[in-house]
Amino acid sequence: PVCLVHRAMSDVPVKTVLLLGKTGEGKSFIGNLILGRIVFVTSGASASVTQKCRKQSAVNLDFGTEFQVVDTIGFFFTSKCT
Repeated sequence: PVCLVHRAMSDVPVKTVLLLGKTGEGKSFIGNLILGRIVFVTSGASASVTQKCRKQSAVNLDFGTEFQVVDTIGFFFTSKCT
């Protein structure tokens, strides 16, 4: 098991993960896995849920690293195209 603290610590290295991909491919789900908690809304369907980019952080005490995860709107998110 991975031990996570859900607040940033200034004395640990920071790794930023930018989640990119097509709409409905599971970016938010992967972000939740990396952070060890549910912070990004997900759906079982291949429809878009994420409406704007969001960043969340957690410190992994096993690795001594803070992970910042940025969830993005999917590629080919047609309802945002004009």
